[in-house]
Amino acid sequence: MITCLSCLRGFYDECGHEPPKRSLEVADVSEEIKQYRRTGDITTSAGRKRAASLYLLDRSLDCEWKLLANCGGGKVPILGCITGKQVNRHHGPVKNTENNDRKNIHLICSPCHNLWHAKNDPVYDEEIFATLDHDPRPITPEEILRTR
Repeated sequence: MITCLSCLRGFYDECGHEPPKRSLEVADVSEEIKQYRRTGDITTSAGRKRAASLYLLDRSLDCEWKLLANCGGGKVPILGCITGKQVNRHHGPVKNTENNDRKNIHLICSPCHNLWHAKNDPVYDEEIFATLDHDPRPITPEEILRTR
């Protein structure tokens, strides 16, 4: 029986425990990055480079979604992590990398980043997501115990 709060929520790297062996339903994020390289999408690359110069990651700082609910906007906002650190620069709720407005850029941990994409990529519609707010709030104790 799993008793670690991080493991219950699927954030195994927060506590160092090994995840259970199972098949992944979501494509590996690194494959998505490789796809951008293969297609040579200069616009995407330029937008990401611009965001990188505007918003520097600091791996010693907490994930911006740490202990927050309603994170990321989109149709399926997520519960943030418990102990994550900044590792990824996330464009969202609008995934267009040319939109480098601070409200659309989040400096977050990998589990939060992967979870948001797993929940929102299948239902993504840029026109609809552009109208949805990102309005996080403090996570409740009940939500911390809720599994994904």
